[in-house]
Amino acid sequence: MYFLDNDELALLRELKIHPLLQKAGQIIDVDVGIVTGFNDYFVLTEKQVGEHKLVDVTRRLVGRSNNLQGLIFQESDWQATADKNAGAFLLDIPKPSLSPLSEAVTQYVAHGEAIQAHTGFKCRNRKPWYVVPSIWTPPAFMLRQIHNYPKIVLNSADATCTDTIHRVRFRTDTPPTAIATGFLNSLTFTFVEIMGRSYGGGVLELEPNEAEQVLLPPINEPFIDPLDIDKLLRANNIAAVLDLTDQHLLKAKLGLSAKDVQLLRSTWEKLRDRRINRKHERKSKPQTDLKVLEIK
Repeated sequence: MYFLDNDELALLRELKIHPLLQKAGQIIDVDVGIVTGFNDYFVLTEKQVGEHKLVDVTRRLVGRSNNLQGLIFQESDWQATADKNAGAFLLDIPKPSLSPLSEAVTQYVAHGEAIQAHTGFKCRNRKPWYVVPSIWTPPAFMLRQIHNYPKIVLNSADATCTDTIHRVRFRTDTPPTAIATGFLNSLTFTFVEIMGRSYGGGVLELEPNEAEQVLLPPINEPFIDPLDIDKLLRANNIAAVLDLTDQHLLKAKLGLSAKDVQLLRSTWEKLRDRRINRKHERKSKPQTDLKVLEIK
């Protein structure tokens, strides 16, 4: 017995082959965040940066998805994390061949070896162990572990992220604000629930290859002020956001009926609620039968 009923499955099958839908990977590139190998050493607070004199070898960081409250990760968001003396900096030591290590950095490397940071699997398999690879600052982030709903968050604070969050680059000339706003719709939310993997605790995990397979409606140009969406998200009013985006993207652009849009909304809510309510289960499969939908 499938969790979704026949009407819901029929609509999803029909949408899967809709000629106007596109896979997210056509307009965005999703990559994992930075794998440090030892976050307790490489992720620093503002106080630690000052104490160890590491200002010149650190960069801004967002380390937790709950720091991404709105549509735009702003300067004030990053500063709020730093002010709480939470991990807001990433150690980014250049290779010694490119820049000699200062006395302060040399001392911090010695501190890392004293606490055995260099013995972990990731660290001991890179040379030198304290140089973290693939550090770059993305124009946007994407939630890897989803609780209530997925989203793309624009990066205006010049921060990077650890692998608890995905890094997003844009493949086309479509304005990033249009893509981040357009990602928030009932159709995309439903397919995220289907493509992701549901775990005990109510969390949905979406890996980069899965994120790039998610279906999107036509997104060509900005259609609403992103700051308005940002305010609604920060107020935890996702229903109001979907009312706006579904009207423009699913009804006006995609041509879906009000009935179909409502069915999509209720399908997403059903999948989300069932996932969240399964908090005491161990790792589990997605709640729909993917073979029936044939989207993987």
